Amino acid sequence: MAVEQAPNSLVASGGLSEILSREGGQINAISYWTDTKILVWGGIGASMAHANGRYYATHANWQVGGGFYNPAARQWSAINEQNAHKFNWGAFHAFTGNQLIVWGGMGAKQPDNKGAIYELASDTWKTMSEAPILGRDTGCSVWTGTDLFIFGGRTTESNTSSDGALYNPNSDKWTLLPTQNAPSSRNSPMCALINQHRIVVWGGTAPNDQPLGDGKIYHFNSHTWSDMATENAPTPRNQSRMVWTGKYLIVWVGGNNGSHGNTGFTSGALYDPDANNGLGEWLTMATNDAPQGLKRSERCSLDWRSYVDLGRLFALSAITCSRRYVLS
Repeated sequence: MAVEQAPNSLVASGGLSEILSREGGQINAISYWTDTKILVWGGIGASMAHANGRYYATHANWQVGGGFYNPAARQWSAINEQNAHKFNWGAFHAFTGNQLIVWGGMGAKQPDNKGAIYELASDTWKTMSEAPILGRDTGCSVWTGTDLFIFGGRTTESNTSSDGALYNPNSDKWTLLPTQNAPSSRNSPMCALINQHRIVVWGGTAPNDQPLGDGKIYHFNSHTWSDMATENAPTPRNQSRMVWTGKYLIVWVGGNNGSHGNTGFTSGALYDPDANNGLGEWLTMATNDAPQGLKRSERCSLDWRSYVDLGRLFALSAITCSRRYVLS
């Protein structure tokens, strides 16, 4: 296992949301690759203005709009905003392949517990049923293949949560996650789908604003939580990057200075969830030649994807700060 320099033609310093924010666009926007275009929605920005082939923000504000970017044609196109979800800062979201689900988040200085689904084919939004959990922002979410998984986050400026729910867009129904043996209350945790039937929730920020270095695994089949190994786990952190490779879960970078994560790490670890009879095992990652000087995780993006397609690179942030980690 080693760290190597990524090809020069595919070097970039962050995900799509950071690229847009550096250029005057939406900060912390939602972004997904849709096979031919990049879908961008929400974040902090302003009324979308258009110039020089892109949308940009003219003054700071909660952002409602978005658009599609076609990297082949280098053109933007607008997204219909009628009935769209308007609480986008720190919102929970997932892309199903033909729908964008957006729920919760901060808007008008208050978390919301409503959401909406954007249908790509018809360019329309439809409202989600009201959730059985409090509105919140900056938790973690992931698409399971059938449901939007939501856990943790801030319900107020000073309160974090230790609950969550599953939302099925086909039935428009919610299912509460079990609370027994669930992860402790936390803001900014990381979550990842592994083996299509388990979700790892790890790290984040405790109610006392201290970073966390533990987690749990949610099992779909039994609707239960199980423990994770802690020996050799990464240093407690928040706003990290976490991705499943098919065998290992990679946790990389993140911060340790409260919810803002301003003091950054340049380290991580691999987690094998099937070792030790299901308790799992943490393995140390090589740090030689790893990117240095990171202050926030937004400056380093991670996804387990091909490095070939430039459009996919920007849409899915398939880079690790101009380096790639080789599992060999």
